[in-house]
Amino acid sequence: MSNPFAKLTLADALAHNRKVELGRKPLRVHTPASLMADKREGETQKKATQLIAANGQGSHLEQRFEKLWAEVGGPKLEAEFRFHPTRRWRADFYHAPSRTLIEIEGGVWGGRHTRGGGFLADSEKYLAAFLLGFSVVRLTAPQLTRENLAAVLGRIAPNTRGTPANIG
Repeated sequence: MSNPFAKLTLADALAHNRKVELGRKPLRVHTPASLMADKREGETQKKATQLIAANGQGSHLEQRFEKLWAEVGGPKLEAEFRFHPTRRWRADFYHAPSRTLIEIEGGVWGGRHTRGGGFLADSEKYLAAFLLGFSVVRLTAPQLTRENLAAVLGRIAPNTRGTPANIG
């Protein structure tokens, strides 16, 4: 089997990049390293989706959030809330009365959220949420403490302290 890319030149690749990305995003020249990073990012997302589907639970950080949220008496939250009418974007948790999306950010040390493509995609998602009238709370692993979640709870649902949480 012959290599279908053997006869392509750099000019062909650049022309293809311009054609594919014209009108969608700023021009991005793909390099072997960026193609591998994109592939790894896609595989990581696929594995995370499969894990959630397999056990019906989120990541270990989302599970930690749920436990602490219940401990501080947080109200019912909707998990994996699809907030955009046309995009498939989801927030980790949603508090409907305050229109607050809560995102638990994993992979901050070299993970998806800090690499170029992931960071840009997250920024696009959070801007869209804001423009649709949602507040977005982003929490990293070190921020998942009772004190921080009690403070978030005090801002989004000040009259619900002391009631058991139901997340689902």
